[in-house]
Amino acid sequence: MTHISIPVAVSLTHENNWHKLDSGKTIFGIARFHFYLEDLAQDGKIVYGEPFGVYTKPKGVKIKRTESETTTLEKIVSHKSIENYLTQREELKELAEEVLAKSTFMDVFKFGGSIREKVSKKIGTSFSLGEEVSSSLKSTTTETVTIENELSPEFDDTLVTVPAYMRREVHLHLTHIDFLRVHYRRTLFGLRKKAKNEPPVIDFQNHSNRIEIGSHFATALYWQLLPRSSCFLLERDHKTVVKAPTEVVICPPQSQRSKKIDFPKVPTLYQVSRAAFPKKWIFRKSETSDWTEESLMAIELDEVRHKPGWWHRHGPEA
Repeated sequence: MTHISIPVAVSLTHENNWHKLDSGKTIFGIARFHFYLEDLAQDGKIVYGEPFGVYTKPKGVKIKRTESETTTLEKIVSHKSIENYLTQREELKELAEEVLAKSTFMDVFKFGGSIREKVSKKIGTSFSLGEEVSSSLKSTTTETVTIENELSPEFDDTLVTVPAYMRREVHLHLTHIDFLRVHYRRTLFGLRKKAKNEPPVIDFQNHSNRIEIGSHFATALYWQLLPRSSCFLLERDHKTVVKAPTEVVICPPQSQRSKKIDFPKVPTLYQVSRAAFPKKWIFRKSETSDWTEESLMAIELDEVRHKPGWWHRHGPEA
């Protein structure tokens, strides 16, 4: 089971990956989509692909022989291919712009239910027809397959070596959307602009910038290569079922699998914003660091400083 966040937290440590919401570059925003991929065997049936070797017994040979075949086969990296596919979907970009286009985030708050309904409807409609993931978006790797078979002296036939596959289905759930606006502005008596996050953190255990969606909107189908099940078969018994082993098809949900899924353990947008935007406007053009998700999650949140529970979570201030 895999969680995918689009866009990913580390990429958002660079200001250029945030939406610029005003001409003066003082307001930036982002909406992030969180997916849960549930990978299951479709029916457990093993089927075979195109043969990669053919063996016949030499005439007159009456001894026991061991045949061995080793080859390298391409296999699909399903979750990465699905992530690449989702990243380029225009519907997500349009939905992100719609969330950020609200005049204030209180509007998003107030109409969270309608947004949830609108997102579920739009994304469900978008995936109502089957579509194959294009070659440019697929992620593949190679696997070495070694097969051995012992031939008895009585054997007198033709063998083929074939790769084995199992059909798998990945149920795609859009679980949450979170969003944030970073606004550089002066306080009432301040001389310099400082970054303020909207909405601010009020309860760090229940962030107000998250919308729970809970939509099972599509299913992806792919072929899983089973190197240990690949084998020698009699040529007359072999039937090629898998003709496109790296094919990934996105189609409507194969079943209704609604489930309650918690918000994933990823760096919050508050932590990410602290990496992307210096607190003071005058330091905006300072060099950025090479962040990891672990380092982002370690960032302390100024928004919750002095709030109840701060000391128990972070200890006394220096």
